[in-house]
Amino acid sequence: MVASLGFPWTAGGVSREFKHLSPSLVQGQIRRYQTCLNAVALDEYRRLFSLKIWYLSKDSKVAKTIDLQQCWFPGAHHNVGGGYHNQALADLSFFWMLDHCRLFLNFNPKYIKYVVDTHYQPSQLESISGRPSRLEHADGYDMEHQGWGCGRCYNSYWIRHSWMWKYRTPGAYGDDDEETKETIHPSVRVRGQSSRENGGELKDRPGFYSPKALRGFEPREGTNWSWEWVKKEKGRGSGDPRGSIPG
Repeated sequence: MVASLGFPWTAGGVSREFKHLSPSLVQGQIRRYQTCLNAVALDEYRRLFSLKIWYLSKDSKVAKTIDLQQCWFPGAHHNVGGGYHNQALADLSFFWMLDHCRLFLNFNPKYIKYVVDTHYQPSQLESISGRPSRLEHADGYDMEHQGWGCGRCYNSYWIRHSWMWKYRTPGAYGDDDEETKETIHPSVRVRGQSSRENGGELKDRPGFYSPKALRGFEPREGTNWSWEWVKKEKGRGSGDPRGSIPG
């Protein structure tokens, strides 16, 4: 979720007419929501798309009845929310949402099968859908499945003025008395590992996958095959992120 909701940014910030609702999910003792899911783009750095992270007050009894889950995914804003020609990364957040919503929503199994088939066989998109494909045929990259979490990561902002950039940092949102329930999707770690195996690189960009948003973090394996991203220097002063984030 972004503050501007896609509306143009101005020097004065987000206009009052389109100012977003408060990120707090509790108003007094009133529960405004029951289930809240937020898929967040790790590699989005456009200042125009300033991030809104939801939070729950640790002292609120009502907050304990709300299922809040906010997950960081690899890619830019449209990589996570959908909209680019190559939808491989967007499929990750789609199925994350689907998995959490299927308890109270019904989905068309034929469409789910279509998404799965075209995810693993993007070259079959035209024949399966019956519509012309928008995938780029030039280098053949978009026509092949690149591996889980390794789809094309688009550069959302090519302007080179650094004052227009704002890198995101997981765990750096909310005060000490607020819970944000953030996690980092396993595909982030897998994407990084895939770019490093045998000195290899991902085909969509040179070099290893190492998001600016995770500077100072390192993945560590916990018990029962669980993982977490640990901040090398713990502390939350001056906007420092939380010590560790499940991932």
